[in-house]
Amino acid sequence: MSVGLEAAHHPRHRALARTSPEMNRALKDTWPFLGAGLAALAARVVVHFSLPELRYGAHGGVDPLWLRLCIAAVFFGVLAVLGRDLLRRIGPPQDPLARADASSFKPKSTPRETAAEMARVYSDVTDDASRVRAIGEWLSGILTSTVLVPFIFYLRFGEVGPLGWGLTVFFDVYCLLWAFGLYFLPRTEYHTQEPLAKLSWENGVIRNES
Repeated sequence: MSVGLEAAHHPRHRALARTSPEMNRALKDTWPFLGAGLAALAARVVVHFSLPELRYGAHGGVDPLWLRLCIAAVFFGVLAVLGRDLLRRIGPPQDPLARADASSFKPKSTPRETAAEMARVYSDVTDDASRVRAIGEWLSGILTSTVLVPFIFYLRFGEVGPLGWGLTVFFDVYCLLWAFGLYFLPRTEYHTQEPLAKLSWENGVIRNES
């Protein structure tokens, strides 16, 4: 019992408890996009089952422009209804390089220093609270990109296609890797302590040259 109480009062766990509302809000902001995507998909299924010429690929498997516009109207209509608070909070995009300085991209002595600096520049991570908040944002980006990237390809080309699905998987994995990286950022037991100058790649394995 004492071990459990000690773990619960660990500073890292207290920071997680304090920032859980921020992480929950970041994840909650994805639900309007998910709802809009499901509504658009349902509308497309209904139209395809209602019109046999679409069902049997009369347009070469590509949806005509009028159908794409109808699907877009459904998507943005549902997004406007479900995401009123989200849309009101949308502001101008922030340039991550504004947080960088002359030393940000200079070689660091250890991989940990490099990771910490990149987390600060690209995710505004300066402490445990901001790190947990950033993890929530990157995890929410997985759902958002899963909806938006195929939707954009569909509106432009009338189908998603292999390139659209491949790009979707790429962004999903990218967001997941950022979330994993931020999760392990303070867990130094998983970090190498070797200086970067002594590390090299050989056959895909990091080796110590000293």
